[in-house]
Amino acid sequence: MFRRSITLLFVLALALAGPARSVTACPMCSETVPASSGQEEEAQRRLSRAYNSSIYLMVGVPYLLLGTVGFMVYRHLRVRDANANPSIKEAGSL
Repeated sequence: MFRRSITLLFVLALALAGPARSVTACPMCSETVPASSGQEEEAQRRLSRAYNSSIYLMVGVPYLLLGTVGFMVYRHLRVRDANANPSIKEAGSL
């Protein structure tokens, strides 16, 4: 059962990562890029990459914060358990 779950998780991750296609900007940004930048194509590409990077940053920050808070809670619980059971602290120092 456990092996089947791992296999299913791997297949699902592969399916989500597989059909990803390259895009230059989101629909609203693609309208803004030609209107706000000059005639140079390189400037338009750089601007669309900047829009994408800012979107990725905004999407990634909540997960980073959640992971940090989760790690801090985990570490606090381990310290609390070690203080409650001195035998754990002695076994961990070996």
